[in-house]
Amino acid sequence: MKKLTISRGKEKYEIQMDSYKWICGSNLKMKFELVRTLQQIYQGIKPSEYAEENGLLPIISLDGRKLSSKDFLFYRVNCNYSLSSDLKLTARSLALKYYETLFSLPEYKDTIDTFNILYEAFTDEIVANSPLTGRFNAMTPKSLAKLISPFYLPGESVMNEFDLSSDEIIELQLNMIHFISKNDCTIPLIIIVVEMDEVSEHIFHLINQLPNVLSLMMVQQPVSFDKDLSKYYLCEKYALDLANENDCYYLICDNQFKLLSVKEGYDYMEKYLFNKEHEAAGLIEKLLK
Repeated sequence: MKKLTISRGKEKYEIQMDSYKWICGSNLKMKFELVRTLQQIYQGIKPSEYAEENGLLPIISLDGRKLSSKDFLFYRVNCNYSLSSDLKLTARSLALKYYETLFSLPEYKDTIDTFNILYEAFTDEIVANSPLTGRFNAMTPKSLAKLISPFYLPGESVMNEFDLSSDEIIELQLNMIHFISKNDCTIPLIIIVVEMDEVSEHIFHLINQLPNVLSLMMVQQPVSFDKDLSKYYLCEKYALDLANENDCYYLICDNQFKLLSVKEGYDYMEKYLFNKEHEAAGLIEKLLK
């Protein structure tokens, strides 16, 4: 497992994960801090004077190595995604990164080279017929991506994001992220935050297939189709990574629950997540809320 550490001042969240983690619970402030810290580091926004004076410096590390904005891409995947708004983000645009990656494939090299030959010929015409000369910048996958006006064409009619279902909007973003991660070997890591009220098994399958991507899925409740406790991180009164059995055990014992073993403490947590009617679930709920 990898260990993703997100901290701001004294608040530190250590998340053990392979490729994905369910960030579950009702503590919206805690979830907000996780996402905000990731966003600030990725956007390269320096801490304010206030943050420095009060020891509120944001830090992200992976397996003990501190990450900067150059070490990863970060995307928030949600139902509010809009192509037109995304394209205005320029350097942080998911769609532009997708097209840049697409146009960098070998099969597009000859086409881009042809563009540049035509630009040179056009430049020669300008030089021959105008006292004010100039030269076009060479066409690159990145500059070509900025010229495109994308739209959806799933059938015979052009669509926009307002014609898509919530799952289709999420799927569009995940497909672009999958393509980028698979085809751009210069990207060491992509971190995504998936924000959905309810995650379907189909969407989960797409997330689970993303190569070289760490996925944090913000949900209110655990999902019925994934009962692996190690995949859950609780945001309640306490932040608790259920991949750490000992932490679960000691949290319960420290609050005067007498357990026979680490396994029993872990069983209590399982009842809390997936069997709310069980007596053990009620005990854990009192502890965490």
